[in-house]
Amino acid sequence: MKTAHLILLFANAALLGCSKAPTGDQVKPDLSTNTQEVKSTNNPLLTEALAQTEPLLSTKWYNEGDSWFTLNQYGGSAIVRSPLYIQARKVTYDYRPGMLSDADKLNGIEWRGDILYRYNLYRTFDPATSKWSNWNDGSLFNSNMPEFSLVRKRGQWEINGGNPDIYEKPSAKTISTLPK
Repeated sequence: MKTAHLILLFANAALLGCSKAPTGDQVKPDLSTNTQEVKSTNNPLLTEALAQTEPLLSTKWYNEGDSWFTLNQYGGSAIVRSPLYIQARKVTYDYRPGMLSDADKLNGIEWRGDILYRYNLYRTFDPATSKWSNWNDGSLFNSNMPEFSLVRKRGQWEINGGNPDIYEKPSAKTISTLPK
């Protein structure tokens, strides 16, 4: 019975890995600076979509140099919840193109897709202990950055998703008081 459960677990993991939509453009913007510029892509609407989401990213994440910071109000373990600061580096994005049907086009939809921001490195700071964790590699499952679903209809952008309410943008002053 235990073997059957493991087989099902691995089969589900494999299916989840295979269900990811093709990622389309893989040009990664350099979000590790204070500029809001997006590196050009070969898809002008994707470039425009990125420009729509970057200011929203900054509503819950503070950028300083090559790092992005946020305060996770519900950090810690499943047993003891306490606020944790997250410091992220090597922030990139994945783009999942959406399909447009003939009906979508007739209804004025010009573009559809998802933009998922990710970090490749992170560590956490626990105010209760005044200590940073070791640096960790990010992954799809622990990269707690925003994901946006966008639709451009008749020249106007509709954006869903974004920043969960559990995150709070720390101030520059707060970040400067954290130990390095």
